[in-house]
Amino acid sequence: MNPQQRTPIDLSTAFDITCEECKNETFTQVFFIKKISALASPNGEEAVVPIQTFSCVKCGNINEQFKFEDKFN
Repeated sequence: MNPQQRTPIDLSTAFDITCEECKNETFTQVFFIKKISALASPNGEEAVVPIQTFSCVKCGNINEQFKFEDKFN
């Protein structure tokens, strides 16, 4: 199978994700912004890194499953 070919996904078997706070079903893209110090940066320079996630359109909540998890703390 060609690695660029994709098998179609049957969305009728998928489930909706809803907001944990208000049960709304629509979300918008938002970003967490992380600042990396020069000491922790691989190139020795300070950096700002955007991390994309989703927030509820209705109430602005970010579901736990969408929150950035800091693996180092």
